[in-house]
Amino acid sequence: MSIVLTAQFADYAPRRLTLRSGQRAVVGRSPWAEFCLSEDTQLAEEHFEVACSPQPCLLATPHGVSLSLGGKPVDRLPLFNSQDQAIPFFAARTRFVARRVLSQTKLESPPVEAIEDARRLESLHRRLRQVAHEMKLAPVPEAMLLASKSEAELARQFAVQQRWSDAVRLVVRCLPLPLAIDWLRGTLLATIAMEPSVGELVDRWCACPERLQREAVVQCLASGKAPEGPWRYLLNSIQYSGGSLAPPGQPEVVPPAQLSALALATAFQLCRAADPDGDVEAAVRDGIALLESTQCVAPEGKDKACHPRLV
Repeated sequence: MSIVLTAQFADYAPRRLTLRSGQRAVVGRSPWAEFCLSEDTQLAEEHFEVACSPQPCLLATPHGVSLSLGGKPVDRLPLFNSQDQAIPFFAARTRFVARRVLSQTKLESPPVEAIEDARRLESLHRRLRQVAHEMKLAPVPEAMLLASKSEAELARQFAVQQRWSDAVRLVVRCLPLPLAIDWLRGTLLATIAMEPSVGELVDRWCACPERLQREAVVQCLASGKAPEGPWRYLLNSIQYSGGSLAPPGQPEVVPPAQLSALALATAFQLCRAADPDGDVEAAVRDGIALLESTQCVAPEGKDKACHPRLV
């Protein structure tokens, strides 16, 4: 005996979950749910659980959320014994169809590796949608996003279309902060004369972006000795990325990640304007290569899937 649960939300492609006898799965918006449907923001983190047991299978909703069957709220839904009986119902704005399949019906079960790959890609695409929103990228076609198997691959697609600004914003958002600044310094400003004092500050910050280095950058900018032009853009972006949004004397308020990345992306654009003859394609290509080589880290307490540390 097996349970086949199909989910359809808006214009997204239908998703299917297959459970065999004795298996259970949580359905909800959480990325750690066995059947994650993050597109429906009205779903609870763990909206309901489906169980495939010898008894008539039930869909039970925890935490007070409910399902809708025929327009009426229910908190339990038995799955009938008939193989051909499909039961449609709603959870939040997602339409589900549950079907109980008798044991003599053969179901193909995807290998564990395929399931893990699908979950990794689903997590990646959720993250890319979030980054595209935070970084105010130009509209990203869903087909382009779904065809990307890494952040670097999507950035490469932007580069092919000469969407340089989008490529830069994606790269600096997904690189660790010191690497993003080091890339900006090393690949973009190679042809611009660097004042030794400024270069030393940037190098120190990249080696150890701690509070003392942030204060050194702030003091340099406040002293009136900071350079004008492209290097000032870079120093300002470093100050903003690692500085505090709170007034002087108040506890530190570190800028949100997307604002730090936007500061760096803006510095990139201003420096490009200062050096219009520079090879922006080569600079973006170097940034994508750096993103590809960046080590991945897993969220604490979660699985060891590959998640680049964001700026």
